[in-house]
Amino acid sequence: MQPPSPTRVCLALLLTPTAYAVSYGLGVLASVVILRDGYGAGTSASTMADGPLLLSECVLIGLGLLLAGCAAGALGRSALREWAVGRRPRRPGAGALAAGLVTVANLVGFWLFAWINPPEPPQDPATHALWYDLIRPMVSGALGEELIVLALPVIVIRRTAPRFLQRPRSLVLVLGALVLMRLAYHLYQGVWAGSHLPWAVAAVLLYRWTGRVWPQIAAHAFWDTGVALRDHEVLTHAQEMCLFSVFGAATVMIGAGVCLHDRRRRQTRQCSLRGGEQLGAEHVAFPEPERTALDP
Repeated sequence: MQPPSPTRVCLALLLTPTAYAVSYGLGVLASVVILRDGYGAGTSASTMADGPLLLSECVLIGLGLLLAGCAAGALGRSALREWAVGRRPRRPGAGALAAGLVTVANLVGFWLFAWINPPEPPQDPATHALWYDLIRPMVSGALGEELIVLALPVIVIRRTAPRFLQRPRSLVLVLGALVLMRLAYHLYQGVWAGSHLPWAVAAVLLYRWTGRVWPQIAAHAFWDTGVALRDHEVLTHAQEMCLFSVFGAATVMIGAGVCLHDRRRRQTRQCSLRGGEQLGAEHVAFPEPERTALDP
């Protein structure tokens, strides 16, 4: 694989933070204002109808995704394919395992903060329809965050500095930066934004291992859907936690089971190949020389 030219590398490095700023810059700014002044500072969008509000947010996320695609495409078609589709998994079931583990990490963070019992985050006085609270997190949360905040920076670093993520100090630096980028968008939750820390760390490590972002998009969308249903009292808090626990445990067990089965299958195949090679070496027959009339 031919490395990208310096011009393409500079273009990708420029478009990556630009995509984040376009998609989440206003959200980060609003989160900081809410964290400092609460929702009384005019940060609530209650005066705007759900339709135009959702449309404006989808436009920002769409522009960010377009810039992210240009950044990945600047590094080559394989980089664009890796960003949009993902790498070929090393083991079958790795995607399901990653989806379950990020869900479990999010649950661990929530239960930890529920045990610590910090002050409740400020509540938005605006009320939205259920369809808005279902669609918006899937677009700006699941799709936008995982593709722009998670997948794109990792791919750009992999393509521009292949050995950077293999060094422990560099990995910690990248991990901290990506976690801060994700948590900055959730600062409106106050101290409870820290409950997403295990999930943010697990998401980066699991994506680095699997190279597939769509299982994490699915897990993120599932989580946001449960939260929306709970906020609209379709589900109780106990039902929400039970749903997340079952989803996390089931996907982890399925993914781990498939990975272990594939590992065992590979080991069995290697053993059979080695045994066949040894058996073939033991039964090699050398033909005897033909006798002639001159032989005694």
